[in-house]
Amino acid sequence: MSKYFVYIGTYTEKFPWVDGKGKGIYLFHLDTSTGHLTPHDGATGFLSEAGKSPTYLCLHPSKKYLYTINEIYDGNAKVSAFSIDHSNGHLKLLNEQSTHGTGGCHSEIDKEGKFLFASNYGSGSLASFPIHSDGSLGEAVAVYKHSGSSVNKERQEGPHTHGAFVDHQNKYVSVADLGIDRVIVYQIQSDGKLQENASVNTTPGAGPRHFVFHPSGKYAYVVNELDCTVTAFSYDAANGKLNTLNTVSTLPCAFQSGFSCAAIRVSSDGKTLWASNRGHNSIASFSVNESSGSLELKGVISTEGKTPRDFDVDPSGKIIVAANQDTSNLVTFSVDAKTHDLKLIDKNIACPSPVSVLFLENKN
Repeated sequence: MSKYFVYIGTYTEKFPWVDGKGKGIYLFHLDTSTGHLTPHDGATGFLSEAGKSPTYLCLHPSKKYLYTINEIYDGNAKVSAFSIDHSNGHLKLLNEQSTHGTGGCHSEIDKEGKFLFASNYGSGSLASFPIHSDGSLGEAVAVYKHSGSSVNKERQEGPHTHGAFVDHQNKYVSVADLGIDRVIVYQIQSDGKLQENASVNTTPGAGPRHFVFHPSGKYAYVVNELDCTVTAFSYDAANGKLNTLNTVSTLPCAFQSGFSCAAIRVSSDGKTLWASNRGHNSIASFSVNESSGSLELKGVISTEGKTPRDFDVDPSGKIIVAANQDTSNLVTFSVDAKTHDLKLIDKNIACPSPVSVLFLENKN
C-alpha cells in the first residue's frame, strides 16, 4: 500500500472564465490500495490561504519545499515558497517574489532544484528565479518577453506563455506559448538565465499549452488548448531541438465551440499518454508508438464533472486524480497495470474551483 499527500491549487477570485470559490491550497490523503481520497481534516480539506488564486503547484526535487504561482492580473503575479512538514503535510510560508508579469499560470523547477521558471500568461513572459539552500526564492535573475500573435484574434492577439518544461538532461527548457503558436527551447545557463536555442511552430490556431517529455527522452508532446489536439515531436536532447511527428485530436467527435484542452501526462513506461478535454469533460487516452513516438487515440472517459483542468498520476502509477474546475469536484480513477485503461473509483470528492494536482509520498 502506498499513501500520498495530495495538494490542490484553486481559484479564489472571480474571472470571466471562472467564479473562483476556493480559499487557497487544499490537502487530501490518498490510499492507492483503494483509490480513496479523503480531506486531511476530515472536513473541507482546506490547508492554507497562499494568496490570491494559487492555481499551479510544483514540488522541489528534495521534496522539502512546495511552490505556488498566484494567477493575478491586476498587477504583478507572485510565486511563493513553502516548507513542508512531512509529519502532516502542512505548509509554512518561506517567502514570495514578483513574477514581473501578469496572469501567472505555471511554475517548473529544474532537476537539481536550483532554479524556478514562472510563466505569465497575461504578459506573455517567463521569469527565472534562483532557489536558496533553505528553499526560499531569490529575486528574478531575468525576465523574457515573447512577441508576436497568431490567427485566433480573441485568444492570440499577443504572446501568452503557458508553461516551461525542463528536459531529462536538465539542459534545456521548452516553453509553450499559446498566443504565438510556438514552442521555444531555451538553454539553461549556470546562473539560471536562459539563452534561446531553437523553436518549432504548431498548427496556426492550435494554441500550445502544456508539454511533457517521454520517459525515453527521445520524444516530447504538447497539448494544444484551442483546437483540442496533441502534437508529437522527436527530441534531439543533445542539441535541444524538436521535430514534428504528428498531430492528433483529443476528441472522439468533431470539435465544437466551447471545447478546449488543459493538461497532459505520460505513463512511466511511456506506452500511454493522457490529455484532458474541457467542455467535452473527458480524459483522452493515446497509445504511443515505441519505435516512432507517434500517437493514436485509444478512447476517452468522462471526468464526471465540468471543466477538467489538471490531472495527474500518482507516483506508483495506480491512481489518477482529476480536478473539475466548474463543478468543484475531484475524481479518482484506477489505472490498469497492463493496458493503462482508466476505471472510475469516486466522483464525489468536494473541492472548490480546483485547478492543479500535486502528489507527495506520505511515509507516516
